[in-house]
Amino acid sequence: MVELTASDLGRVLSAVQAVSTAQDPGVFGQLAIEQVASLIPSEVVTFNEIDAANGQLSFRLLSARQNDDGVDTLADDLA
Repeated sequence: MVELTASDLGRVLSAVQAVSTAQDPGVFGQLAIEQVASLIPSEVVTFNEIDAANGQLSFRLLSARQNDDGVDTLADDLA
């Protein structure tokens, strides 16, 4: 099992603090996926929200894409 270092925990706390600044749900979702992407190397990060009362599902998608130089970049798609 991998253990988190003090530095890792500090980065997690910073991410939580950044997300906690959101003043509305749209900003919360955007901040959440950006912070998760900064903590965990991944090709895709999603944020899903279910509104059961209205029967609606929305999600945000942040995906790694390569630019012309072959460098991975993150692209934000809202659905």
